Formats: sequence, C-alpha cells, structure tokens
Amino acid sequence: MNKIKISPLAKHIWTNLMRDGADRHSLVINLGGGVIGDLGGFCAATYMRGIRFIQVPTTLLSQADASVGGKLGIDLMGFKNMVGLIQDPAAVFIFTEFLSTLPVDQIKSGYAELLKTRADS
Repeated sequence: MNKIKISPLAKHIWTNLMRDGADRHSLVINLGGGVIGDLGGFCAATYMRGIRFIQVPTTLLSQADASVGGKLGIDLMGFKNMVGLIQDPAAVFIFTEFLSTLPVDQIKSGYAELLKTRADS
C-alpha cells in the first residue's frame, strides 16, 4: 500500500460510516483502483459484521484482479495482504472508459495480471 498506514485510514472510514448513520442496510461504493477496492471492501465487510459493497475498479489491474474473487487484503507493517478476508461484493461494474486515462505502465501491469489469471484457470 505504498507507505499508507491502514489502521488510521480504516478507523477514519469506520468512524465516518458510523457518524453518517450507516447501518446493516447501507451500501458502500468503492470507485478506484485496487487499494480503494481492498480498503473499502475490507472496511465494509467488517463494519457492523459486514455491510454490502460494490466495486467499480478504474484500473486494468483492479478490473482483472482486485474486483473479482472476493479477496480483500490490506498491508500491515510493510507486509502485503497481512490482514484480510474473503467477501464477495454485491456487484462489480466495469467501465472500460476509465482505461483511456491510464499511463502505459499501468496498462502493462493489467495485461500481465490478465495473463496470470488466465494461466491459473
């Protein structure tokens, strides 16, 4: 997660959900790349023992990997995916229009993930 402290971010999200009156019938929409999907999904899946969330991945990598399969991992003490769970989103919406805004290196990373996913299946 590139030098981002998860605990304060997760606490901030949970606090805002509580402050805004989110309950078991609420829905969280995660619009962004893999970090947003993982963190938002993790917070939704653990708030009040789980509320629904939707993934709207905006990078090819997150469209290929982070938005399907239900794996929600966050980093701890510099180690990748040390805390997490498996919880499928209520829905995943893929808008390929987002891809036109990405730099070439992110497109290449996404294609590599697509190939890896295909090889694993």
